[in-house]
Amino acid sequence: MATFEALYIADSNGSQVFEYPVSPSPPNFKTLISHIISPLLLSTKEVINPIIELGSSQLLFHQTYNDLIFLLPCSADISSLVPSEFIKRFIRILEEFFKGSVTMIKIRSNYDIITMMVNEMLDGGYPFQTESNTVQQLVPSYGVLSKILSGPANSNQTLVNSDLPWRRANVRHTKNELLVDITETLYAIIPPTIGGIKGLGLTGERSASEFLTYTGSVSQKMSSQPIISRVEGTIFVKCYISGIPEILVDLNLNNKATVKMGQNKKSLPDLKTPSFHPCVKINKWKERPGALSFIPPDGRSLIASYSVENIPTSAYLVNCELRTGIGSEGDEFEVRVWTTISRETKSISMLSLEVVCDNEKVLNIKTLQATAGNFNYEGHGTGTWAFDRETPLGWSATFRGSVVRSIDEDEYEDDENRNNADNQSNQHRIAEVQDNNSNGKQRKSKNLLFPRHVAVSYNCEGHLPSRIKVDTVRIISSRGMGEGVKPYKGVKYSTKIGEYIVR
Repeated sequence: MATFEALYIADSNGSQVFEYPVSPSPPNFKTLISHIISPLLLSTKEVINPIIELGSSQLLFHQTYNDLIFLLPCSADISSLVPSEFIKRFIRILEEFFKGSVTMIKIRSNYDIITMMVNEMLDGGYPFQTESNTVQQLVPSYGVLSKILSGPANSNQTLVNSDLPWRRANVRHTKNELLVDITETLYAIIPPTIGGIKGLGLTGERSASEFLTYTGSVSQKMSSQPIISRVEGTIFVKCYISGIPEILVDLNLNNKATVKMGQNKKSLPDLKTPSFHPCVKINKWKERPGALSFIPPDGRSLIASYSVENIPTSAYLVNCELRTGIGSEGDEFEVRVWTTISRETKSISMLSLEVVCDNEKVLNIKTLQATAGNFNYEGHGTGTWAFDRETPLGWSATFRGSVVRSIDEDEYEDDENRNNADNQSNQHRIAEVQDNNSNGKQRKSKNLLFPRHVAVSYNCEGHLPSRIKVDTVRIISSRGMGEGVKPYKGVKYSTKIGEYIVR
């Protein structure tokens, strides 16, 4: 059995747009698409797993891109990273070929060329050639739409350079530029930062009892250290330079900046577990970690990726705190969010906080106070606290609310039992009232609900949580670029959130 059995592309309605069978008897397209698009699945509004088990020996990998769905049925013994990465690279090659976004019309108009692309990328059902420049040179560019998008075809097609399979031969550009784009995705889980009842604003015997009921033992102080705090980084290089340039990008992996970790200061962590594009000279990196020396592919390409563990919370730029069991009745919660000052940037964008409660028990999340932004209850136990498009640094906001519980059958039974007390004697009624008051407090304590966690989301330009920096971008050699040509060079830093949970 081939590793990849077929490659399908469908539109958002589930109609087949492209088909490339690999095995002699690939899975039927209609059977596969029914696992992704069906009235039952659409009615549940649940997120579909990108990996679907078709049987004991088959898996279906799928990915949505704009209004297209890419389907890749595979044998079950394959590593999940291989099909997922293949789909990403296939989409990237199509984007570069079409000089922009991929659409259904473009695929149907260039069906024959895309078929040849897939034929070059696969060998017997296994990934073979996934370098965009190589694939585009091996596949002739004909077709009406392809000629319009790619311009006049060059009749003198050059062979692929065997020494540099990732770069086209005789590359020429009128505007030479070199751009380095480093993006880090933050993953963090922050436990409750509770040092005792006083920290929650709870006082008195009643509050202490309620605190023990809802948040655990007071003597069990929660650590402020994150459970998970890491970033996954990518280094993309956009190179439009004539000839065969050799580039050197010097990364500062040991930034001298320090951050406070409790009472001590700790240097920021270094880059870990890097992976590189084949063009990167590994020996150079081993001799001097941080030195990326390479002859780049033409266009935009992923040069390196990495991860950094144990990122301090002060490097996030956005911090958040969730407090529960506050207020005169102990039935309120408070979310506080604040931004920290940074020299690299002045603001963050698209800040929003998602307050998540138990879906089955929540009727509403009531707003008591919001010093900034707008809070909306979205249903299903979730509310969104959203802010303006740009949020300055050195800023803070507070939201206070309460969770309205949906009434269940047990509560109706309790109300009915209390009404039956009217038929009892006065002495029994007095005793019943006293007992109900005591039970009412216990019942209220048990029925109180609070958010399980807060999910933070934002984007940031100019700042990286790892504090990795590009010291220099140099062109070591430039064969064929021409004398007197000085390419434009630029560096961009950006941060986005993968998952940032505050409990």
